[in-house]
Amino acid sequence: MKLFKNNKLWLMIFSLICVIAIGVPTIVNVAVAKTFTWAAYPTLGVTMAWLLMLPVLLLKKHGVLLGLTLLTLTIWPFLYLIEKFSGGDWFVPIGLPAAAIGVVTLWLAYAIFRFIKWNMWYKLALITPLLCLLSQLINALIYRFADDEQSIISIVTNVFACVVLSLTLVIIGYATTKRQPGRKR
Repeated sequence: MKLFKNNKLWLMIFSLICVIAIGVPTIVNVAVAKTFTWAAYPTLGVTMAWLLMLPVLLLKKHGVLLGLTLLTLTIWPFLYLIEKFSGGDWFVPIGLPAAAIGVVTLWLAYAIFRFIKWNMWYKLALITPLLCLLSQLINALIYRFADDEQSIISIVTNVFACVVLSLTLVIIGYATTKRQPGRKR
């Protein structure tokens, strides 16, 4: 996957962004609360994201595959630990199913990008409904956990945005393929 031409540069940029994303909440937390409390959550999340992105940025051939595999293996223990640290009771009703839905969606997106030989825009148009479905399923989980009903307007808006975005991506794909003779649509 030739997404990044200079992987070390992207790793340095991503690392700097992660340091800022950890530093800012830590400074605010310590300045306001005079102790390190809630900033532990973004610190843990950003650290996990950085560790999962390492193979993607450093390995040329199988980096995304290794990153997704690591995510699949670590997301549930990570969420369980966050729940235990927070003293909450959300892991089984929300964390477990939402993470499962998210991981399956990411694997499907990976398979689409890896194995379907279409224009990138068509692949994105195919993935967009998956992401909309992901959003709807996670919204349903949260509303069920909160013992509330999801607004029909929210569902219709999500579906409408998904259709418009997918059609836009198909049109862009068609336009870019049409301008490049000899390319597969």
